[in-house]
Order: sequence, then C-alpha cells, then structure tokens
Amino acid sequence: MELKEFINNTLTQIAEGVQEAIDNSEDKGYLVSPTVGGTGKSCNVHFDIAVESEAEGKAGIKVIGGGISKRSTNRISFDVTMSLPTPSAKIKKERAKRPVYADEQTTRHTQ
Repeated sequence: MELKEFINNTLTQIAEGVQEAIDNSEDKGYLVSPTVGGTGKSCNVHFDIAVESEAEGKAGIKVIGGGISKRSTNRISFDVTMSLPTPSAKIKKERAKRPVYADEQTTRHTQ
C-alpha cells in the first residue's frame, strides 16, 4: 500500500469512526466528541511507520504489511493534527441537504 493511501485511509477511518460513535450516542445519555465553542476537538494522530525502498523499479514509499523483506527498511515518525467531527456538523449537513422554504429563509441565514 502506498504511504499516502495508508495515511488517507487511517485519518478517514478515525473521522468516520468518531462520527458513527456520535450518531450511536444520540439519546443514550453520553456525549462523544463534545464541541468547544462550536469547533470539534483537535487531536494529534501519531504515525510511526516502517517503510521499505527497493534498489530498482518504481520510486515511492510503501507501508510494510508484515513479514520479512530483503529490501531496505526504515522508519518514519510524524504527527497529523485533525479536528474530530462534532455532533453539530451532522446537523448542519442535514440542514444543508433539505430544501429551504420561504418562511425559513430569514431564520436560516441568521443562524
């Protein structure tokens, strides 16, 4: 797997997992990822990845899935800061999808 695919999949799955937990927690008496001033909580996702390179062939960085390799193996470590989804983000998204009726236009634009 390409490094960029691994990072994208990991961050996407974290965000989608948090969103699913938010959705599942509705009306159950607990909060997942509460908002602070309307913004989702930021967190650092730490990556410590073993990568391998080959002497010949296509250039690129691939994530090692396990096993032993005769190729050159190195480690890279970095953090990515991301804002977690918030319960209000889902509500705003659902509002944006539905049609706006004439009597709602003034209220909707002021929110």
